[in-house]
Amino acid sequence: MTSEPSSASFKPADFSPSQAGALALNAVFFDSPRRAADYHALFGSLSDLQDAWGLVESQLPDRLRPVAAARWKAFSLVDLKQKLSQSDIEPVFKTDSDYPSGLAELADAPPVVYIRGDRSVLGREGIAIVGSREMTEYGRQVTHQFTLDLAPYFTIISGLAKGVDGVAHRAAIQAGGTTIAVFGTGLDRVFPAEHRDLAAQ
Repeated sequence: MTSEPSSASFKPADFSPSQAGALALNAVFFDSPRRAADYHALFGSLSDLQDAWGLVESQLPDRLRPVAAARWKAFSLVDLKQKLSQSDIEPVFKTDSDYPSGLAELADAPPVVYIRGDRSVLGREGIAIVGSREMTEYGRQVTHQFTLDLAPYFTIISGLAKGVDGVAHRAAIQAGGTTIAVFGTGLDRVFPAEHRDLAAQ
């Protein structure tokens, strides 16, 4: 890890200052997307990341400053780029044309999300199917049939969890449609583990 994501570790050809700031803020405030979104504008107005972070740090409550500063110092844009490349993960920034439109409407929409797979699916009209992890047989049948009926017209969006989510993803694949799994964890950690094969599909 480098000591801090200064302009020395930032290559303009790869990311703009705003994009680099989004990646850094995501690492620092991974447990508070709203805070990351609130401070993101500061990184768009300054070309030097260290100066932008100085403004953020000065506005943080005293109780949060030590933890945030430690995370900032541990962050390396170079290391992150390498990890993303090795895992076939790419960032999608809020300023990108294919950033999910429904997500962009949220007041605290994250400045960056990470994806693996076919990026073009993000721009298609989607419908979410989510439900109980401990479903009944009737619930399984209804979810399966609903998804089969909807998959030709919508991208099926769910959470890859046990129960209804898994049934929805599998039925969308069976129907030859497209499906998006919104992870509650990072993309480098599939949960539950029994859905690794499903995630790969």
